[in-house]
Amino acid sequence: MAERELAAFLSSVTELFGAEQANLSAADWLDELEAINHLPASTREWRLISVNVSARLAGRMKASSINRIIASPTLAHAG
Repeated sequence: MAERELAAFLSSVTELFGAEQANLSAADWLDELEAINHLPASTREWRLISVNVSARLAGRMKASSINRIIASPTLAHAG
């Protein structure tokens, strides 16, 4: 069950955000699994790992967007 959940999650992340974010998310997914200290007993629990990692991914994407805006030459020359 873990392999299917992880594979489906990483396939989606790769398609939407690219290989770099998929690699980071794979590490996050394994970190989340280690943090719960037991193997999930249901599909719902496995899916919760992916949901938590999705939140981390969203945070990375938001930070990346903010950094691009700050570094934008248009913004740097405004004012």
